[in-house]
Amino acid sequence: MLAGYDPADPVTLAVKDKKPRNNYIKSLKKNGLKGARLGVLRQIVDMQTADLEAAGAVIVDPFEIKDFDALKNAAGFCIRFQFDFNNYLQTLGNQRPVQD
Repeated sequence: MLAGYDPADPVTLAVKDKKPRNNYIKSLKKNGLKGARLGVLRQIVDMQTADLEAAGAVIVDPFEIKDFDALKNAAGFCIRFQFDFNNYLQTLGNQRPVQD
């Protein structure tokens, strides 16, 4: 989990001068989402899809990869995220709270 201000991310400007009161991870519950209602704001997703189509892209929806579960487990899922996150941490220099 990430929380707090990041000068490279303007979305976090609203919390620039705020410090977390405590470690919210301790409050997480294993089944905390059971029964939760989650919404997907299709207007935004559909608008982005329409913008891509207007730019000449061909949208394939739905898109499925055969045996995706087996592939993600074999290759390690979100390898790119790990790479990008570690690069981001390097930009923090010695001030980073974690190494990787």
